[in-house]
Amino acid sequence: MESRKDENTITNKKIKHPDLINFISYDKGIELIFHKSLIPKALSDVVSGKFIAVNKAWENFTGYKAKEIIGKTIESLNIIENDERKSIKEKLDKNGNLNSYEAKIFDKNGIVKEVILSFDKIVFKENNLVLSEILDISELKKSRESLKAEKEFSENLISSMNEGLIVVTTDNKITSINPAFSKMTGYTQEELIEAELPFPFWAPEHYDTCYSFYNKLLKENVYKPYETYYKRKNGERFPVHITTSQIKDKEGKVKALFATVQDITERVKSQNEIRLAKDYLENLISSLQEGIVVTNLDYEIIKVNPAFCKMLGYTENELLGLKSPYPFSPPEIRDEVNHRIRKFEKGELQTEFESVYIHKKGHRFPISATASPIFDSEGKKVAYFGTVQDITDHKKLQNSQRELAERSNKKKNVILELANL
Repeated sequence: MESRKDENTITNKKIKHPDLINFISYDKGIELIFHKSLIPKALSDVVSGKFIAVNKAWENFTGYKAKEIIGKTIESLNIIENDERKSIKEKLDKNGNLNSYEAKIFDKNGIVKEVILSFDKIVFKENNLVLSEILDISELKKSRESLKAEKEFSENLISSMNEGLIVVTTDNKITSINPAFSKMTGYTQEELIEAELPFPFWAPEHYDTCYSFYNKLLKENVYKPYETYYKRKNGERFPVHITTSQIKDKEGKVKALFATVQDITERVKSQNEIRLAKDYLENLISSLQEGIVVTNLDYEIIKVNPAFCKMLGYTENELLGLKSPYPFSPPEIRDEVNHRIRKFEKGELQTEFESVYIHKKGHRFPISATASPIFDSEGKKVAYFGTVQDITDHKKLQNSQRELAERSNKKKNVILELANL
């Protein structure tokens, strides 16, 4: 029995109980704060450094069972590297305590785990002990690294974007802009960060538009983009296309406003050029004395000019949307028209031809027409274009000249006959 007692007696001579581990397990208070704790905890002797007790959470975390480590030192288990152990001893305060120390430990399988260790010197039943606790931060470290990588990626992405980005808090202060926005407006980050309403890049003549949309965005998440004019630092105005969104916290409360801004100067310039060209073309077509008609590939009329309407006696609204056969095409020549259309689609028809149209009032008149397909930039046929001339006077002139020639021939023949006589 005496040798048994010696085996279970801890090196610290103050410990009188033959089995401190069992004593700890019998104590209800220790059971609650130590054995049933979800935090990995261990008790070791101050003098010998040997483990006296560990809880279930410590076993699960390290992979060691209590019976494997009781009576052994941390050095013999190689759970913590020498450098780490030395660093911990250096950082212990004069009372032998250390609130927080970030370290790496090795479990039984040699797997490295990131942890925060804490050490508290306690007196238990007149014995000086160290209570150590382990906080696993492996997942936290992974999350940190992941968040760091995501943050760096996001920052690099934002910095490389051609669109300007700006973040404004709900107390109307700019908290962030990207280089593209700074370049676009001519203002540096230092000049814009913490700037308040009205922002320096707002053009005074457009304050009403900017304030109206800004206040609307504070109340509701407006995804519909809008366009206005901003002011560069040098005073130059330029058109912008703005897309906005709200940034909310977990409770759904709006914390900031986020906007992407595009300088659309070139787009507006192109639109103006296209509009001027279109206006010029419209005016040119309207001023032509020839009738102009445009149809889609189904021969539905989509464009006419005033001369074409006047020629037929119909208004523009009466003609738009009409499909072949048209009311101004005589029924008796529709077979001929259909034949002409088929040849035209095959590219076998001459671009110029003559035909007959019917005026809205019912009288027929001769016309001379040209027709050609319209192609897009890729060479695809998208519509048909035609010009029409009323050649009534021309026909009258031809008839008059023919009649004159016939009368001249008759006179000549009479004279010849008389001469023969």
